[in-house]
Amino acid sequence: PTHTHSVMNAQLAAALLPRTAAVLRAAGDERGDASLADRLQRLATEQRAAFERQYSEDEQCYARAWLRTALNKPHALRSLNLESQVFALLAHAHGDANATRVAAVRAQVYKRLYHAIGPASTPGGMVWPAISGVYTWALAALGDGDEAWRLVERHTRSLH
Repeated sequence: PTHTHSVMNAQLAAALLPRTAAVLRAAGDERGDASLADRLQRLATEQRAAFERQYSEDEQCYARAWLRTALNKPHALRSLNLESQVFALLAHAHGDANATRVAAVRAQVYKRLYHAIGPASTPGGMVWPAISGVYTWALAALGDGDEAWRLVERHTRSLH
């Protein structure tokens, strides 16, 4: 994405800035919030386009970040990582959802990341509740409250 190394930054902007713009619009024009709301919405749209370019049809997931090699050449981390999937799903839930990508990402998370207590951060990795919890939020926002609740139960049981 433009002006960032982390794909997640663009995903967060695309997911949350439209919601912030809506709050500002609801607050009214007396403070000039409509102008700021418009700017936030434009930025969210730009960031959405940027992170969507990071989708890998081969891996059926979003890249995690861009790095530079020892020869200063750009290199994308395109392997499946839950962090860069959950925020993309949130952006889809709170914007124009690409149903094909949402289904593909959810299938990859379920197939390659799930453990008994929820999805791991990486294939074969540990479950990180801070990110797995955001995945629960994304599922609920996408309308899959049943699976979101199952994850809440899995996370809760894992602590006992």
